Amino acid sequence: MRNPIPSLLFLTLLFSATPVTASSDTLPTPQRCIYSIYKAYTILKFSGGSKSSKTDYCKNELKISSISAALSTYCSGTEISAAWQWWSEACGWDDAELEEVQSNATAVDVDALRVVGYKEVSKKKELGEAVLIDGGYYRLYYRSVDNRYGEMDTHHRFGFAMYGFWGGVLLLGILSRLMNVSKEKRLSCATLLSPVRYASHWVGANLIVPRAFGSHGLKMDWATNPTRIEAVVVILYWALSIILCSVSYHSFTGDIFWTDIPTQVWRYVSDRTGVMAISNLPWLWLFAGRNNVFLWATGWKFSTFNLFHRHIARVATLEAIVHAAGYTHQYLKKGTYEEQLAKLYMQFGVVAVVAMGCLLITSVVWIRRKFYESFLLAHILLAVVVVIALFYHVAHEDGEYNPYLWPLVAIWSFDRLLRIIHLIACNVRLKLGSSAMGSEAVATYNKDADVIRLEITPSSALLKPGPGQHYFLYQPASWKGYENHPFTLGAWTTDSTAEWAASTDLQDRHTAKDQTASGITPASDSSSATSTSGQAGSKREKTSVADRRGRMQLVFWIRPYDGWTRRLRDACLGSREEGIVRSTLLIEGPYGERAPLHNFETVLLFAGGTGISSAIPYIQDHVERVSRQGAAGCRTRRLRLFWTSRQPAFLREVATRELQPALELEEFDATLFCTGAGKSMDSSTDASTALGEKSGTWSGAGARLTMRSGRPDMRSLIRSSAFDVTAEGGRIAVLLCGPTAMADEARGAVHAAMKEGCRGIEYVEETFGW
Repeated sequence: MRNPIPSLLFLTLLFSATPVTASSDTLPTPQRCIYSIYKAYTILKFSGGSKSSKTDYCKNELKISSISAALSTYCSGTEISAAWQWWSEACGWDDAELEEVQSNATAVDVDALRVVGYKEVSKKKELGEAVLIDGGYYRLYYRSVDNRYGEMDTHHRFGFAMYGFWGGVLLLGILSRLMNVSKEKRLSCATLLSPVRYASHWVGANLIVPRAFGSHGLKMDWATNPTRIEAVVVILYWALSIILCSVSYHSFTGDIFWTDIPTQVWRYVSDRTGVMAISNLPWLWLFAGRNNVFLWATGWKFSTFNLFHRHIARVATLEAIVHAAGYTHQYLKKGTYEEQLAKLYMQFGVVAVVAMGCLLITSVVWIRRKFYESFLLAHILLAVVVVIALFYHVAHEDGEYNPYLWPLVAIWSFDRLLRIIHLIACNVRLKLGSSAMGSEAVATYNKDADVIRLEITPSSALLKPGPGQHYFLYQPASWKGYENHPFTLGAWTTDSTAEWAASTDLQDRHTAKDQTASGITPASDSSSATSTSGQAGSKREKTSVADRRGRMQLVFWIRPYDGWTRRLRDACLGSREEGIVRSTLLIEGPYGERAPLHNFETVLLFAGGTGISSAIPYIQDHVERVSRQGAAGCRTRRLRLFWTSRQPAFLREVATRELQPALELEEFDATLFCTGAGKSMDSSTDASTALGEKSGTWSGAGARLTMRSGRPDMRSLIRSSAFDVTAEGGRIAVLLCGPTAMADEARGAVHAAMKEGCRGIEYVEETFGW
């Protein structure tokens, strides 16, 4: 595990760099006395005055003396000091000028001044002497000023409260990660105190594993069903946002800025929701990035942060809409809407709200799934529009809101910088006097399996492939070279595995003529398992093994649907090399975190279709650990794979290649289920029969590899294994990567086992969720 301490420091920096108040609409409390007096005297006209109010209160001696008299009467010592400093800065006085003004102003006998009440003097009448406003006059203005700027302070404090909320959530996640790592280092929950074990089990059984509503996950096209702990965070966030936008408004009749209470409420609500919306944006940007530092600091999945990202977006957009609607209502009521709309800041405000609304509409689950590439491009462009529009919208605030906006630019730039670093690290090969950019790739489409096998030889030797990783793939030579798509690393090969693969290819072709009673025939080429002739296999072998011996190779299994995967499949089908396409791709990664499955005595791996990509790396990792440490040095005593696929050709391809080293181990066994129509098999078919193997090729694997029709009874398998392992005092991990229904069944089975008292069971779901 990576050290989470840098994330704690980042969290501290985020808090310290975020302003509690970030607008020119805020006014420090000590300055409110002078500002109230200044505002009170703006409706009084003095002889020798000018049309400019600034010139008037900086140079008109009668007004200066009057304001100074009110200061000494109504303000405290601290407020008077703050007042003269504020006054001096506003008027641009140097020290000598300030001293002269103060001397002249304070020489006035305050007790001899005429006292005037609110609206006692007509605005048109010129006063030929200094006057002192009475107590009621001052209190009215001070209450109005204090209420207005006090409300703005509250708006920003409530906006900052969202930093406290998400910061607290992340801090709990980091601390939980540290506790889990500490527990894993002990290799057994038995060393933990009983109350800690009980609390950990209760949280897992009641909050972390079960779904929030029922037992189904992603069945709907308009919403997702998170886990309970995710739902708790989301519900608390919505509740806090609604409460903070609804409470602590203060209004009174006679306010000098907005005389009636409804107008005051509309103004305060509009300001509150605007501040809350913009204060949510840094978290919105942070949680969307693939290089979000809190992904590895907390150990949470990208799908968890993406869930939070979507709900923050919804809240921020609703707040922005209320903000816009509130100001629209006020301007329409005053009859100044067209005048205001002609202003640049207002126009960009409209653009920002419309863009945020479009982002929300185009991000619904159905659109993301059906038109992912279009969604992604629109998402990026609209996000850029929002940021630019907001900078223009708040430009009249003299940059005071920029501390909320510049973090968006910083987060985006940081994420893109790390992406570029990943691309360079993965794809640039430096040689003496030359360099090369890109990674060699060979894609082979298997019609029978309906799967593209993509083998990439990274240019860089810096990569360390392992379980739980996914990479983003680019095809720079295409007209959509800017697109990148995430794929789970399915397997990797090195020198030894490449040599074994070559020998396996030859053996497979020797046995290709054998037909089995089950109706499954061996592939003409195990690496591609295509329905094409052996000529493709020969070319395939020379390209992927002989020419690359000594270099690492990454393997991805891709199910073609639409967009880039469909174009790749079509390119394979149209290739002159009979289903094989050679290209140069860029890879970015690795991303993701490995689960510590090696710390469990029993590991059950459930995979559906191309979900096998998540299981094989853990199997390879176990094989490598055994080769380094020996079976006695590994904690895992039983490793079982249950893989379901509609296409037997896909089962056969992986079984004859990636699974073969593991089948040599006594602690490993695999059961492969074929669910495709018309692909019936006996209830239990051993490896030799199913794969068409000759005697001696699989070295006893027949007892550890079984192929069946139908689907596995996951509930029964998980429950029986969990209770057996728990009775022995061990721990069991269940990993699942497959369709939604399969994930729901596995999650439900683990939850049921936990509720029945199995305290040594962990559930890991490998998904990449949008």
